[in-house]
Amino acid sequence: MGITVDEAIERMERLYATVMGVPPPTTTSETFRNGPNGGHTWSPPVVIAHREEGLEIAIDLPGVTADQLKVLVEHHRVLVLGTRDLGTSSDGRRVVGCEVPHGSFARSFELAEAVSPEAVAARLADGVLTIRIATSKREAAAQIPIKS
Repeated sequence: MGITVDEAIERMERLYATVMGVPPPTTTSETFRNGPNGGHTWSPPVVIAHREEGLEIAIDLPGVTADQLKVLVEHHRVLVLGTRDLGTSSDGRRVVGCEVPHGSFARSFELAEAVSPEAVAARLADGVLTIRIATSKREAAAQIPIKS
């Protein structure tokens, strides 16, 4: 019995994340699979960085407004859902050709620890959605005595 393409992709993303020491994007959430409009059609590029305060996720979303986005926190996962609509504008402009990805999109990021919504902040500026996730400071390594 073989595995599906989605399962193979998920395994590769988890292996990459393990090797690189970063949280992997994932394809397992039903919210992610279904997207805001019944299925995503494109995936925006992402930069993930570790900062002293925590994790920072920057997603390139030119042409997307804040009201076209949702950022959700689900236990160990941050989901970004949205849409880029290039239809008719209010000034009567109608797109007849396009090389820019558009339609619904979704990105999902697995975190090593559960995170509360209060620890997550999102800001959209200059076509980039920046999500900051505060992490708790970890104590330095300490040896634990073993009782016998």
